[in-house]
Amino acid sequence: MSGVFGNRVRDEDREARGRSHPACIGEGKIYLGVGCGNLREPAYHERKFADCQHRRDRGVTGRPGSGVSLHVTFGVNTGFNRLQRASMSKGVFVHRADSKYDDFPEERYQFPKRYLNRARQFDGDWIVYYEPRGGGGRLGYNAVAKIRDIVPDPGQSGMYLALIEPGSYLPFEEFVSYKSHSGFMESYLEKSDGTLNKGLVQWAVRQVSEADFNAILQIGLPDESDLLPRIGEQPEKTDATGFGDANIPYEHEQLRDRVEIRLNRPVRDRVFRKLVLEAYDNRCSITGLRLINGLGRAEVEAAHIWPVSANGPDSIKNGIALSGTVHWMFDRGLISLSDELDILVSRQVNDPNQVETLVNSSGKAIAPADPDHRPHPKYLNWHRENCFKA
Repeated sequence: MSGVFGNRVRDEDREARGRSHPACIGEGKIYLGVGCGNLREPAYHERKFADCQHRRDRGVTGRPGSGVSLHVTFGVNTGFNRLQRASMSKGVFVHRADSKYDDFPEERYQFPKRYLNRARQFDGDWIVYYEPRGGGGRLGYNAVAKIRDIVPDPGQSGMYLALIEPGSYLPFEEFVSYKSHSGFMESYLEKSDGTLNKGLVQWAVRQVSEADFNAILQIGLPDESDLLPRIGEQPEKTDATGFGDANIPYEHEQLRDRVEIRLNRPVRDRVFRKLVLEAYDNRCSITGLRLINGLGRAEVEAAHIWPVSANGPDSIKNGIALSGTVHWMFDRGLISLSDELDILVSRQVNDPNQVETLVNSSGKAIAPADPDHRPHPKYLNWHRENCFKA
């Protein structure tokens, strides 16, 4: 299918299909179209703002053929300005598995100049990755990451790179569909009549409200850790007089804090272990053994190929399922893997014959059934170059 969700869209022709009415914002009110002074819900304003920004980025100042100019005024007292600044700092990056762009979701996302202003709004903040239908995509969100910087692509004129902060990328524990029973996960994609805005959904780089972002995160990482205090954090003091509102942070600051807590190290370790063990069917990749204890828990462990301590990502492609002893040997460079998954044994092993008995009969690591989860050569090369004692 090559329609609404068919292909990842970063070409100007298809981006230009997203049309809507201009908005005039000023004096704390929002006027939609001509002669309309009705205020709408915040999600509706966000959609209109996104459309206005889209048209501004393209140099369009009015609705085609309307003769009406677009004027957007952000005054100090403009309610929508505050809404935009507070609620629209997170982003969505559309990524296909077979992308023609120089993407490596754990490290970088490439996009053309026309998305630059929009992407810069996410600099230093979080984004979610969205799969379109094209390239075998599932129409939804599959990972989260934090943008470290936006820079020109040194290898391709007119292109830019969103650099991912090391250690921030995390695939979702559960895939998040673009639409739930209550509506679209990105609420501003919903038109006033309840249907999908087929223009906005094709933007490869787009904004998402803090509330929608956290709703996606809640489904993708179904964990209650965001409700627990951080280690060493003291309970918040209450005002005995009952007038403690001045100490309560703004709602969007609470949402930001919730993201950081939800993506802390214990949560990452749990998600990484689950996804890696599922990819390897709870089987040690080196020995081939699949051991389950009496409580139904797999004895195999999830190992990082490029360790977190050296800024390795929590990506399934940077993971491998290993039994405890093999994991210990792998981390100390006594065994490693070639790009073809041949098992390499260090010459520093004091009893190589005994180690050989641990290796499955094929002499190769057992790969996941899904080729997309296979260890990436980049991470295997790092392990050989920086850890393996050849």
